[in-house]
Amino acid sequence: MVTQVADKPDRNDDPILDPSQQEETDVLFQLEMQARNLLLGYWKHGVAIVCSVLGVIFLYGMVDWFISSQLQATSYQVAMIDKKLAEDDPGSIDQSAPGTDRERAIVAKAAQFYAEAGEDGMGAASAEAWIKAAIAHARLEDLDAASQAYQEALDAKGSGVIGYAARNGLAGIHVAQGDTEAAIALYREIADSEKSYLAERALLDMAEIYRTAGDSARLSEIVEEFGERFPASPRKARLPATAETTAANGG
Repeated sequence: MVTQVADKPDRNDDPILDPSQQEETDVLFQLEMQARNLLLGYWKHGVAIVCSVLGVIFLYGMVDWFISSQLQATSYQVAMIDKKLAEDDPGSIDQSAPGTDRERAIVAKAAQFYAEAGEDGMGAASAEAWIKAAIAHARLEDLDAASQAYQEALDAKGSGVIGYAARNGLAGIHVAQGDTEAAIALYREIADSEKSYLAERALLDMAEIYRTAGDSARLSEIVEEFGERFPASPRKARLPATAETTAANGG
């Protein structure tokens, strides 16, 4: 019995081994190998890039943690000074001038501690400490030291409510020293840079300075500016009366 052997297929008939497709396969294989070699050749660079990115993320996290820790530490330090001052200084409630040598010594030491907290801190917490130091100096009637402390507060945080508080305090020092123009300049900075409540407060403070100084012309300008910028503000009623409004009301 003769066993019939199946014809062996012709390799040239195999479409997989078609010369044109074989060439394409070789090209793809070469590209694959080149990509693999490139990856293997530069894997260290890739790891370095990944490590760099992770390093930046870690550094950012450390900086953020450090800032948060500093803010918390400064705020806690200020709170402890507040507590001690309230216990030892009866005038700390109404911010009155100390009446005895002992009270003056307590306020002076508090001013020193607040300033140290301000120097060690940063941002809003530092500014808060400097403002409290300025208030203590003002209670001791050391206006130069108070002015410097308020300026330190501005350098630490010059915007927002803290910035307003520092400028407001510094303006008060200028008024006490008879330099109303310097005080007006500070309030003008707030009025021009802020858009809502803080700007309104600045204009009200400017109006009060002009009223006290008897400058009716500039007072009228502030009243007019307030009305144009904040026509619906409930704080319009707090504006000082001008010659025009007095005449309009039959005064």
